[in-house]
Amino acid sequence: MIPEKEDLGIVFLPTSKVAEKVGRTRQALYVLRQTDPTFPKPITMSEGRQARLYWVKQEVEAWQGQQMARRD
Repeated sequence: MIPEKEDLGIVFLPTSKVAEKVGRTRQALYVLRQTDPTFPKPITMSEGRQARLYWVKQEVEAWQGQQMARRD
């Protein structure tokens, strides 16, 4: 698990938390990444042989704010 980067104020979220935060399944999140160029790009972090994706929490929340602004 990636710790919060307190010194920089950066919080990394794993794929499961991002999917939950945006109200989508992991598969739907994958589709969103492919179809919405405004959705934040993940950071790939290797752990052993398996790479894992993490997102910057603040970027995901900014994207959500943009989506709310678009509805008005």
